[in-house]
Amino acid sequence: MSFDAYQEIENGEPLSVNNDDGLNVGKPLKGFLTCYSALQFSVEKSLEREWFSKIENQANVDLGLLKKIYYAGDWDYSLAQYERFISDYGGGYWITEEEFKKTVLSVRRMWTPIDEVLSVLQEIVRILSDVHEETYWYSNETTPIAFLSLLKLLKQVKENGGKRVRLAIE
Repeated sequence: MSFDAYQEIENGEPLSVNNDDGLNVGKPLKGFLTCYSALQFSVEKSLEREWFSKIENQANVDLGLLKKIYYAGDWDYSLAQYERFISDYGGGYWITEEEFKKTVLSVRRMWTPIDEVLSVLQEIVRILSDVHEETYWYSNETTPIAFLSLLKLLKQVKENGGKRVRLAIE
């Protein structure tokens, strides 16, 4: 299964997050961010929690921001478009109208100042350059490159006047 990542810029067009070969890096970003984000819903000791705790302990900034700027799926809907959402997905989503509205509002609140995101991305790129163990959520070959590609794109967005961003993976 393939996933595409898009850097969304408030009041701008989404930009594809591609590596130097022009390939979208959504799959490694989704694997890493999905696993990291899921830890907030569990307090149990696990291999995943241990691994991410090691990463967090090496950081000079709060890496938790990574969990707050990313969302999966297409949530470009107004609060009044529940029926359109259900129609677009052919009833494949089992979500109530209330849950739909909560999700739309949550995605809207993800806009984050670009400097905060740049700081976290610089730190995660630095840390991942020394990580060499393969897991189902991390690949030495693709994950560091994915975050570096996202960092490079975000620097360009800032140079072009971008102020607030979030990351969509579809």
